[in-house]
Amino acid sequence: MAEGFFNFFNNSQFAASAGVVDVTKKFTKPAPEVIQVMRERGIDISHHKVKLLTPDMCQEARRVVVLCDRALCPTFLLKLRRVVFRSIPEAQGDQLTAARTVRDQVEKIVFEFI
Repeated sequence: MAEGFFNFFNNSQFAASAGVVDVTKKFTKPAPEVIQVMRERGIDISHHKVKLLTPDMCQEARRVVVLCDRALCPTFLLKLRRVVFRSIPEAQGDQLTAARTVRDQVEKIVFEFI
């Protein structure tokens, strides 16, 4: 979501999203409800791939924005000075409602960095 918002609002392809927990064996692209709620904002992320955050990705980035609890973060991430942490509370409701809640929170956070 963050990658989609940042690149859409900046008309760029510079931002990249990745997770701190490796789910790449289980998922290869965003969940259908995530794709749907982003389309509601006019942003197509159906071509995005699920990625695991790596030290190399962090070294290439000017800023790393983490949208989860620090306790879940790998050690290399905690040592970087250009890391910004933002917390997103656990969303409630059915999958679509929860995805919309998270989308709205992610959008606000991305606007902080535009």
